[in-house]
This record gives sequence, structure tokens and C-alpha cells, in this order.
Amino acid sequence: MITGKITAREIKLPYTCSVVKCPIRTDKSKIEFPCLPETEFSEVVVQVTNDSAKNYIVEIVPPNNNVCGLMVNPLVTDLRAGRSSLICIRYNSQFRDLTLKKMEELFKPKENNNKPGIGIRNKKLEERLLKERDAAAKDAPADPKAKPGAKAPAPAPVKKEEAKKVDPKAPKKTPQQEEEEKAEVERIKKEAEDAELARAQALEDAFDKTSELKSMGGLVYDFEVEDPNKRTQHYEWLLPIYYRNKEDPGMD
Repeated sequence: MITGKITAREIKLPYTCSVVKCPIRTDKSKIEFPCLPETEFSEVVVQVTNDSAKNYIVEIVPPNNNVCGLMVNPLVTDLRAGRSSLICIRYNSQFRDLTLKKMEELFKPKENNNKPGIGIRNKKLEERLLKERDAAAKDAPADPKAKPGAKAPAPAPVKKEEAKKVDPKAPKKTPQQEEEEKAEVERIKKEAEDAELARAQALEDAFDKTSELKSMGGLVYDFEVEDPNKRTQHYEWLLPIYYRNKEDPGMD
């Protein structure tokens, strides 16, 4: 390090550190499931121990079950000081090819089809509003020009949209022209569908499955992908364990 005209080989920087031992311990640091045929499953029991003198709430957070196939039971455990608890981890064997379409189906929030301001239909409320409307119509002042005992005028009929009149002077299309117009409409429709498929395929090709799995704590190995009879798929997953002090959540 050179500062101006002063040169030094060793620099002492004062610092402080705090080394804390994790109070939660498991009897297995790595779990290996056997290679299984599809639709079969395997289970492993893990013992989680609280080595401290404090009470903790322990939670294991696996990735999405549709992506990793792992199920943890129970997810949340109330672990008292010096006590242990058993947690079952189950793996359901299945080929899980992560694609852009599947990612959108799993993680994209579902759209709410209910329009704003419109809630669930309430029949009792509708009946009450209908009665109030009828009562208001009865209490409405009568027309002074109307004759006594005369019926109320019927509501004006709703006008129907008039159909477009065909101009008799317009030249009639030949069957060949009609077929050509129909073929043109089909061609435009097919071009739009092909363009949409090409756009979706381009997005799918640009999708980075490895990076997405890595962000979720996973790694995949595919062998013999071209041969469905010999294909195998292997995953590595990280299962984070979170713990929180039960008496004082802000301490840990």
C-alpha cells in the first residue's frame, strides 16, 4: 500500500467480530433419495434438535412442490429448549421439465374475473330492492292529465337494430370470388396464429431453466433426454431452515 511517500508492508486494521453457533441442529446434513420410477415415492425422517436454552419456532421452506416434488411435514415446529422433533420429507418421483409456460402457470397471480364494484350475488338483497322499487312506483304521483281509472302507459318498445339492406344494384359476387375472399380470411387468420406461435416459441427458447432453478435453490441433471425409455432426471435442492425466538422474535 502506497500513500504519498510512505510505504508499508503490513497494515493493522482493528476489527471486532461475533461468532454465534446455530442453536438448531439436524441429524442429517444431506438427504439422498433413490432413483425411482414415475408415480412412486420415498420418505426420509429427519431429527431436528434445539441445543439452546431458548424456545424456538422452526420452519422448513421447500421450493414449490410442482417444481421439486418435495413435501415436508410438518412445515412449522414449536421446538422447546433441549427438545427434538421429527420431520418427514417425502419425494414424489416424476419428470418435471421446467418451461416458461409452466413458470407462468405456477407463479403468475390468477386474474380476478369479478368486475370492480360487483360482489357476490345476494338474493335477499335483490328481493328487498325489488320490493322497495315497487313501493316507490306505487307512491309516485299520478299524471294529472290522465283520465281516472286509466291504465299507466306501457313502456316504449325497444327498437331492434335494422338489418343492413342489400343494395339491389350492387354487382353480385361469383362463387369463385366468394371462395377467394374466404380463402384470404383463412390465410390472414393462419398467419396471425403462426406469428403468435413463433413469438411464444422464441420466448420459450430464450427461457433459462438453469438460472431459474438456481434461484430456487435447485440444480438438474438430465441423461438420455432423446430416448424416453432410457431417460433419467436427477435434482439437487437446498432446504432452508428458518428459526425464530418464541419469547423475543427480534433477538434472532
